[in-house]
Amino acid sequence: MQVTNDMSLLSLISHASVPVQLIMLMLLGISIMSWTYIFAKRMAIKRAHDQTRRFEDDFWSGGDLSMLQQAVASRRDEQGALARIFDAGMTEFLKARRGNASGDA
Repeated sequence: MQVTNDMSLLSLISHASVPVQLIMLMLLGISIMSWTYIFAKRMAIKRAHDQTRRFEDDFWSGGDLSMLQQAVASRRDEQGALARIFDAGMTEFLKARRGNASGDA
């Protein structure tokens, strides 16, 4: 094996043995997959944050909560986690309220 002073990245890769080249290729592939996953998660977190902010703005605007619940229920797939929790809580609250009203009679 001849020793050269060429320390460029391409030279190092091309002069490496086949198992080392395969390992480097695997590491590159795993790195690309990791960065893809990181960016996808970042986008999901940003989307959830934006959905939560929009819901909080609607919630704290002082509007009617029943109307807000209907709006959330009609667009359930587009809503964030906080809006879905509100919808579930409001549904249970209304069930309990109807149960108490019918139980009092």
